[in-house]
Amino acid sequence: MTDETVFGSSASRPAALITGGMRGIGLATVRHLLDRGAEAIAAYDKVIALDPKMASAYNNLAVEYEKQKKLDKAKELYQKALKVDPTNSEATRNLKRLKESAASTKPS
Repeated sequence: MTDETVFGSSASRPAALITGGMRGIGLATVRHLLDRGAEAIAAYDKVIALDPKMASAYNNLAVEYEKQKKLDKAKELYQKALKVDPTNSEATRNLKRLKESAASTKPS
């Protein structure tokens, strides 16, 4: 399957961009659920390139980085998700959990 098949061939049109982004987020999510982290990261990056206002893509990309223990990158992406959509409850919850986890693992 090519990127054109997944993300749409006419990404220059706004409607195609939205449709391509939605198909892309679906593919990225499937890879995420199958624990195909590197592929999921690449797919979420492409979704964000198509639609930089898709907060769920930033959130899901952050989850992938968190799985890889790249916590600074995950935090940055959760914050981007919230910048795009301050009401995104999933990104809010994930960022809070990440911060709490980091605080509890710091040596005293």
